[in-house]
Amino acid sequence: RVLNLLVDALDTAGTEAKHKTLRELCFDSIEKIVTGFNDDLSIFEPIEQALQAETEASNKRAELAEKRAAEAQAARERREEARDQVADFLSEVLFGKRMPNVLLEFLVGPWQHHQNVTLLREGDGAPEVFANQIVLRDLLRASDRHEIENYDKLHAGIVEVLDFEIGRASCRERVSVVV
Repeated sequence: RVLNLLVDALDTAGTEAKHKTLRELCFDSIEKIVTGFNDDLSIFEPIEQALQAETEASNKRAELAEKRAAEAQAARERREEARDQVADFLSEVLFGKRMPNVLLEFLVGPWQHHQNVTLLREGDGAPEVFANQIVLRDLLRASDRHEIENYDKLHAGIVEVLDFEIGRASCRERVSVVV
């Protein structure tokens, strides 16, 4: 049984760094058997228990590492999808529009980042995602008409974006520049 466990453990461990402890235990176990075996089979019991325990622990660590890697990859894909979706929306809405640079910088900077995070946090179709899109459209409409229809509503939307982006301390100063 111990020899079978050693073969399985060494097969599992391979040369990967994540299984270093298991590999070292295998080599230590082999050394104990070679130097300590004197026709007393009781030497194998603690070796067998140690190999079983470390093989199970090593397999659990490997499974956890694979799960974390898969979750990290899924999160990267979600972030990339959200960025692409927001960038596509911005490209579509801004295509052919002329606007002051400060407004463009706000839209492709703080607004876009806020929308990315909102989309990731709340999900596609959430009211918060649409509210951010309305802020963008209200800003564009105000820029085109050179007037703001509902100052308080637009101001609140911009403050929300900037609060998220730069914090409350300097938010009020930046709002007056954008509006």
